[in-house]
Amino acid sequence: MSRRLLCLLVLGLFALPASAQAAPRQVLLVGGTFAYADYMDGVKAYLEDRGFAVSTMQLSGVLPGAAAIPTSARAIGARVDAIRTATGAATVDLAGHSQGALAVRDYIKDRGGMGKVDVAISVGGPQYGDATAYACLIFAGCWDMTYGSSFLTALNDGDDTPGDLGWYHLYSTSAVYEKRPLEGAVNVAIQDLCPGRNVQHVDEWKDGAMREMVLAALERREITSSCPV
Repeated sequence: MSRRLLCLLVLGLFALPASAQAAPRQVLLVGGTFAYADYMDGVKAYLEDRGFAVSTMQLSGVLPGAAAIPTSARAIGARVDAIRTATGAATVDLAGHSQGALAVRDYIKDRGGMGKVDVAISVGGPQYGDATAYACLIFAGCWDMTYGSSFLTALNDGDDTPGDLGWYHLYSTSAVYEKRPLEGAVNVAIQDLCPGRNVQHVDEWKDGAMREMVLAALERREITSSCPV
């Protein structure tokens, strides 16, 4: 091969269009009870700045999360399939906040998500029940989060974190009902890394340390944080 031809080949590789280069990882962020998708705009931008392709969605219902959690889980499945079809991605990583974390786990475990997800992140998910859910029992999604509900009984029957995907449960000890570890997952509290930090449940997506922790989970590396202000 002539030196001229070799140089042309090398230059051609650098000139490949973006579509021919490695595609960004697809991430879907799922909101919590009564939370609209725009409250995730900050963490969405944070992850996009670091090379991820990020979508957001709120839970199902007349208010987000009012519908039964399996309804939201099926909606997650439809959104994952749509992203995979549109982008050609083999998998879509999922991070769900609060009730959204339960819907993510239900989708993967019982609604066809296995094999379509590489990383699943629970952000403040009350994986084994939440007493505050009793305040909104007129909604099916709240009922599903109560202790001993038929939904939680089924969700937590057998292996809580099946498959070989990366399971993470990231939470704040400032909250209460998310502190129980998710069996089989990597469990890390913000306060493990940033002692004394006060992060309320509703503020977890906004917290800089949590965003760094989510990034580490998506990259399937040790969960660390520089504890930004």
